[in-house]
Amino acid sequence: MTLNPKSEIRNPKQTRNPKSEGWIPKHSGLRGYSALAALSLAVLLSGCFSWPIQHVIWSPDGSRAAVLDNDGDLSFCDAEGKLVSTSLSNVFTVAWQPNSQGLIMLRMMPLTNWAEISPLISDSRRTELVQAGDRIWSDTQGGKKATELIEDWKSGAKASDGAKAALTLYMVDRYGKDLQTKVGTNWAAMTNLTANATYLQAARINGDHLDLGKALFIDFQEIASIRLTPDGNWLAYVAGDLDIPRLYLAPVDGSRKPAQIAPMVALGVDWSPDSRSVYYVRPNGTNADFNTDVFLASLSVQTVRDFAGGLVLTNAPKDLAGLIFDPNNQVHCLPDGRVVFTAHEITLPSTADDMPSAQRLFVFDPRQPGTLSRLIPRGKADQLPDLQGDTHANFEFSPDGSRISFAGEKGDVQVFTLATADLTTVQAKGDADLASLPSWRTTNELCLVRPLDPAIATNQVVKSEVVLWKNGAARVISQHWPTNLTKGLLY
Repeated sequence: MTLNPKSEIRNPKQTRNPKSEGWIPKHSGLRGYSALAALSLAVLLSGCFSWPIQHVIWSPDGSRAAVLDNDGDLSFCDAEGKLVSTSLSNVFTVAWQPNSQGLIMLRMMPLTNWAEISPLISDSRRTELVQAGDRIWSDTQGGKKATELIEDWKSGAKASDGAKAALTLYMVDRYGKDLQTKVGTNWAAMTNLTANATYLQAARINGDHLDLGKALFIDFQEIASIRLTPDGNWLAYVAGDLDIPRLYLAPVDGSRKPAQIAPMVALGVDWSPDSRSVYYVRPNGTNADFNTDVFLASLSVQTVRDFAGGLVLTNAPKDLAGLIFDPNNQVHCLPDGRVVFTAHEITLPSTADDMPSAQRLFVFDPRQPGTLSRLIPRGKADQLPDLQGDTHANFEFSPDGSRISFAGEKGDVQVFTLATADLTTVQAKGDADLASLPSWRTTNELCLVRPLDPAIATNQVVKSEVVLWKNGAARVISQHWPTNLTKGLLY
């Protein structure tokens, strides 16, 4: 069966490598320091946009899951594994609406000329690119090289590769043969560029159709995380050029343009249970470099919606806790209103060996604002899987908030139960890299993507299988899926 999308935006197929594409955060840690670096807190943070993704994302009611392969092709399946394909490509993650019928998709659109780009981007972005291109053209009249000036603009503006390509395509369109004369042999490369734009798009499952809404946001910024309000009406997302992630809010119905809430934030963000306030981590200052500097930050809350559901931009954020900033700080609001966040636990002075290698999970309770508590006992926390140098930033809460799954880079998965402090091994560490972050279908059922043993894989092709784990037992739901899909769930 195929779900036929309606009102599709023109969107040619674009294959990508999930390990190198810039759209999802890469975990960083504080390990690996010399004593001098540790004592001076010269912490080197890694880049912000690459980690294992969730290939299978379940709806809130657990009735269906969005299945995404490495090419960005979208399918759906039910709890028994019955697969429904779509013709949509370039979909890189989804966020489900509370009604389990609608979803927000993060997509990519490859654009190859200015005529395609200009009508899609915002007025402010268009003006920025046009003014920069005209300024560069003016500077070439004095003998400067256009290609070098474009690189200088990209560096100075901290712009993405997509924005640089869009600027170049504007200049190709605007100055044509005159530009060709100046750039010589570089002309062919400039005219063959692709500007990869990212965008958010609403969709709704309607019988055998997937009804597509208009794009909520189109730009060359890299979108790192998206989070819907519990009432499903508003979306918070973190996006930015290179290493300057910003926090935006947008209505799901597209009734107004996105609003920037904070100019620099960590990648984790979440909504309060009443859908009125957004929690995030922001640095204390805006001029620090994520890649070289260490600086203090705050877990903050900001009320951004009134009681009628409208947007309110006049309320200042309120700081709740202090921490060392990490671009991968995560935030999660539990159903009872408590706020879980990750932070490096640092005591100074400290030897290099004692510097923390991973973030830990802490809890802020609005009913007891004067205290913070550790979510997982230190002894159990030290047993958790490791993912790219961090053990705690890769967590996933069960729907009721009673359990947390953790995944390691070699496929090991464990579940921590809050009520009993029990740590259960779901999948042991193996030789293959982690294929996908786990996702919860229900409070007691966890979904995993795991490599199939090469010895039993058909045609000697190493495939994967999708399983649902519950109470120590796992059942495979992907046994009838096509090989190109199960192979496409692995890196």
